[in-house]
Amino acid sequence: MSYGVHKVNGERGAVASPEPLATQVGIDVLNRGGDAVDAAIAVAFALSVTYPSAGNIGGGGFLICRSPQGVAHAVDYRETAPRAATRDMYLDSNGHVISGINGPVDGFRACGVPGTVAGLHTAFQKFGSGKVKWRDLVQPAVDLARSGFFVSYGLTQSIAQAIDRLALDDVCKSLFLESKSWSPHVQAPRPGHLLRQEVLAQTLARIRDYGALDFYNGKTAHLLSQDIKNKNGIIDATDMANYTAKVRRPLEGSFTGNSVITMPPPSSGGIAILQMLGMLGYLPELPETGTANYVHILVQIMRKAFRDRSEYIGDPDFITVPIKELLSRQHVANLAKGIGKQTPVRFDDMQQFQPLPYESDETTHFSVVDQYGGCVSNTYTLNSSFGAAVMSESTGILLNNEMDDFTSKVGTANQFGLIQGPQNSIVRGKRPLSSMTPTIIVDKDGNILLATGSPGGPTIINTVLHTVLERVLYRKPLELVVAAPRFHHQWKPDIVYLESTLNHVVPELSYMGYKTEIKKLGDVHAVTWDRSTGASASSDPRGDGLALAQ
Repeated sequence: MSYGVHKVNGERGAVASPEPLATQVGIDVLNRGGDAVDAAIAVAFALSVTYPSAGNIGGGGFLICRSPQGVAHAVDYRETAPRAATRDMYLDSNGHVISGINGPVDGFRACGVPGTVAGLHTAFQKFGSGKVKWRDLVQPAVDLARSGFFVSYGLTQSIAQAIDRLALDDVCKSLFLESKSWSPHVQAPRPGHLLRQEVLAQTLARIRDYGALDFYNGKTAHLLSQDIKNKNGIIDATDMANYTAKVRRPLEGSFTGNSVITMPPPSSGGIAILQMLGMLGYLPELPETGTANYVHILVQIMRKAFRDRSEYIGDPDFITVPIKELLSRQHVANLAKGIGKQTPVRFDDMQQFQPLPYESDETTHFSVVDQYGGCVSNTYTLNSSFGAAVMSESTGILLNNEMDDFTSKVGTANQFGLIQGPQNSIVRGKRPLSSMTPTIIVDKDGNILLATGSPGGPTIINTVLHTVLERVLYRKPLELVVAAPRFHHQWKPDIVYLESTLNHVVPELSYMGYKTEIKKLGDVHAVTWDRSTGASASSDPRGDGLALAQ
């Protein structure tokens, strides 16, 4: 394997996140007596400063938490469509999807109402320890924004990849890009550049002092909505004031006697994970990992789960999602029929539905566990890298382009190439469907076998599946779980995506009739906890993250 692997152990808790400074912030909170929820809040705010391509207070996401007493909750802080949003708002007079700053991808009209601050404040009020004050959880982010931090090689690369989009927004351009007097071109800052964000620091200081009230009803809400209005966006002060995070009941299932706790709709990932694990229960023992036949079996399972995902799942506040039926023993058993045939199931063997849209790879995930076994798995996003590539000048907030996760036009692909159906059409107040799949696995003794999640759009779901199988079925050490080779199939397009470490199975898969492509998959940051041995954490060697334990 070409990746380096590492794991850290500690008696009093652990944090794994995609950015080292944010991981340290979480560890500091645990050292001060905070629980996993407290630490997760601090990590999320820190990432909004140090990981601007995906960490955010201008986007949204999902949080799963489980208390040491075994009570689990899901916090849904997904973005919502503004009140002025309409079904055909991104179509021109000829019925074509608009590109550029007035379309669903770039500019202020692409933004959904942000949910992150509401979600983190809800988690603090309902599930935090009460031992660490809100202001002390936000202050590290204020300090990082005001004093600055040194740009990493990874951040330089992220900015360079988004440079054409960032250069179109004057605020993003002045903050993230450098220009030379002798050159008409801008460039990404070099590693080691000190990045200060004073306007964002002022916004975070208000959130520190006044909580979500400021962000949704106070000065920040006013400044943000005014900036959006001035730039032809449609989010207004009423949209901000009306936003609420929702505490939902997690989906819970069983796999080899262990409890699987995962995200309900509007995430599509939880149902898919439980279906795929359920199908495995109807099959003989899996072939050896890393073989073509192993890929073949799991790809068939992936296809069937993604087909159901495409027809049935959406925002449960707007459509009826038949969760009970989709996860019923009879339905899962029917899905499992035919898996294991020596040739791939072709599309003409399966009823055709329209695939759903999904996030870009620029989502981010982190996991936290405290010394008592309290645990958080959190995934949040701006959608594209740097979201809509626009920043509110008065607040320093990078804004999401989550509206592209809705259907702009039935039958027309979104920015990620997927054809979208009417079940995900734009409706005011609606939350777009998501693939984000924060998940926690608990054994019969109450030990945390795994808290996991990943970025990667639809590949999130199968990345989580791989980590669960590697940890729970094959009992691999955590550092090997996060580094193990991955592959992905999402029903449409009919392609098996594999990492380069699985190159050796490509000829046999091709002989079996599969089309294949090589692709990097996921960026997992996972933790475990055992009442006898304490906490462990590991960050994916594919990324630039850091795991720390105390």
